[in-house]
Amino acid sequence: MARARTTVKGGAVRVDGLAESMRALNKFSPALRKEAVNIFRAEAITVQAKAKANAQAHPASSRRTGWIGRSATNLGAGIKLNPNAKGGGSRAYATEFGMDSWQYRNWQDKMKGTVQKAMKSRTFYPFVGVSKGLGPGYVIQPAIRAHLPGMSERVTKRLHALLNRELDKAGVPH
Repeated sequence: MARARTTVKGGAVRVDGLAESMRALNKFSPALRKEAVNIFRAEAITVQAKAKANAQAHPASSRRTGWIGRSATNLGAGIKLNPNAKGGGSRAYATEFGMDSWQYRNWQDKMKGTVQKAMKSRTFYPFVGVSKGLGPGYVIQPAIRAHLPGMSERVTKRLHALLNRELDKAGVPH
C-alpha cells in the first residue's frame, strides 16, 4: 500500500495524489469524503445523461437505456456498458460498437446471420474497432470524449472549494 507523500510548509500540510487526498479526507471526516465523491458522481451523471441521449438518437437502440450505467468511488467516476441490465444484452453491444451481421431465428428455430449490406435498411451502424478514427463507440464513448475537455478543471475547482471551506471552518492556515 502506497504511503501518502506529505510536506509541511508554513504550517500547511500538502498531500500529493488523489488517493492520498481522499484517504486524508476520510480520516478527517467520512462525511467530507462522501461529499468529495459526490463531486465525481455529478460529472458521471452528466456524461451518463449525454450517453442516454445518444442512445435515444441511435436508429437501432431500444427505448430502454438502463444498460448505460455509472459508478463513483473515492478514486474517480466511470460510465459503463452493462449488458445484463433490462434492455441490454447483445443489443447494447451492437448499439455501442455496431455490427456487421444481424443474427435472427428462422422458421426452423435455427440461428441465421444476415450481412447488414444485404438487408433493405441498416439495422446497426457498421462495426467500429478500437483503432478507427477517434476510437470505438457510438453512444458512451462519444459522450465521454465530448465531456472530457475541462472536466479536470471543474473537478479540481470543486474539490479545492470544498477543502478551502473545511480548512476555514477548522481555522487552519492555508
